[in-house]
Amino acid sequence: GREASDLTKNMFVNSKQLEASGKRLSKVIKTARSKCMDSWVAYAKAVQERQRLELADKHVTRDPFVACRLYDRDVANLRKQEMQYRKEMTRLFRDFKVEDGRRIDKTQSIILDYLLAQKAMFEDGIKFTESAIDAVKGIDRETDVNEFIRQADLIVAPSDSKGKRAAALHADNVFEIQPPHRDPKTLSRLYAQECQRQSVLYRQGKFLKTTWKKSHVVLSRSGFFHQFDSKNAVQPEVTICLRDCQVNLAPKEDACAFEIVEPSRGIFSVVGGATRHYYKAESEEELVDWMIAIKKHIPESKIEINDST
Repeated sequence: GREASDLTKNMFVNSKQLEASGKRLSKVIKTARSKCMDSWVAYAKAVQERQRLELADKHVTRDPFVACRLYDRDVANLRKQEMQYRKEMTRLFRDFKVEDGRRIDKTQSIILDYLLAQKAMFEDGIKFTESAIDAVKGIDRETDVNEFIRQADLIVAPSDSKGKRAAALHADNVFEIQPPHRDPKTLSRLYAQECQRQSVLYRQGKFLKTTWKKSHVVLSRSGFFHQFDSKNAVQPEVTICLRDCQVNLAPKEDACAFEIVEPSRGIFSVVGGATRHYYKAESEEELVDWMIAIKKHIPESKIEINDST
């Protein structure tokens, strides 16, 4: 009897641990979902601001592309957390059922042994004992486990795409509210709307002009030229608003190079010098494609095809 009692105590401890794990994982998903909602609101506001400025024939000052890229990153993180939730809760729930099955099997074995011994010892109580034996033999393991889980205030969460099931709390269904436009196809469409052109370009080193750093570069719909450290980076290393810039081919630097001349801004713009950004394409065809794309956002008077000086 003591072994069965210990197993029962362990099951209550395990149920509390399962509940705590459910709360912890639910909190992680809630945080990730909240971050998605915040980044979506930021992107929506940036798009509305762009539309308002375009209708007023004014320049866009904040590029929605970066907000869209942040939202894409946050949705990917949310999917990862949801997958981790299902995987972890499925494992915990499976272990919980196995452990509780052991408890049921052991308890059933102990009771049967006791009642069978009572039957042999007390012939006069054989009818009562046989009735009790039938009752114990009729114990349904699955029903008992489910009842134990119900009493511990646990339920089974919705099935995922593979038919697996994981545990969750009654009052805390983490799958009820989802951020907007989180499916991959819609996200890809949003991203494509904000991105006019992207590819690998090489930026000239600041100190050693003969070195060129490989970068992932994006030209956004709003006319911003973004340089990222890698294709998966969220925040750009360099952002250039093209509308006030001048672009030149730069064959003295490289046959496939061009420069973007960014005017000085701020209180020292009158005396400050312009900033020159040099980039190199992987081929002449790539260079031509970039010049055509950039030209859409720069007045023709600021585009030079001759050597930069």
